[in-house]
Amino acid sequence: MQNTGEGWMTQSEGKEKPTCEYDVEVVLNATVHQKIMLLQEAFNGVSEWLGYLLGEVGVEGGRITVDDIVIPKQKATLGSVDGIEPPEPAQIVRIVGTVHSHGHKTGKPSPSGTDTSYIGANHPLMMVVGENYHATARLKAPCGLWKVHDCTVIIRCPELAEFIADAREKVEIAHYVGYPYGGYGGLQQSQLPGWADYEGYPW
Repeated sequence: MQNTGEGWMTQSEGKEKPTCEYDVEVVLNATVHQKIMLLQEAFNGVSEWLGYLLGEVGVEGGRITVDDIVIPKQKATLGSVDGIEPPEPAQIVRIVGTVHSHGHKTGKPSPSGTDTSYIGANHPLMMVVGENYHATARLKAPCGLWKVHDCTVIIRCPELAEFIADAREKVEIAHYVGYPYGGYGGLQQSQLPGWADYEGYPW
């Protein structure tokens, strides 16, 4: 033990304890997101559906990347999904979780008790989809305990990200102090494209 001046403190008390709470991100690529939206359109108001999510869990557990979704054979109603066919051996090693609907594409998604007890116990990630995503992940926290964490869902589209980054480099935003010709970047109002198409002018 050591004397801190305010009393005695054990060696273990002097160390920073690892936290059991940490942020978990679920990153869906754009194609996976589009497939899920198509499933919502196809089965909305008809039945629930369930799919296996393929991807990888980050080494430190803080990020789960999903790059594909597989729909197994299943028997579904508006209230349940049963008789789910096991995944193929090659898919098992890449399954990071499941995603399923509750029969309607509107409404705030929330896992049921059955979802949490069974579906959520089989894989690290469980997602429920409605008008948006609800995701939880069962992962080992930095404190060493296995816990269920709420997740932030991110939809990633590298192509669009590259497109907008390129556009930001090419579009130079000019800043004018004053406009000598009516405030349209140096153009007279009558020089604006399509000005003659209007019967009345808002300016």
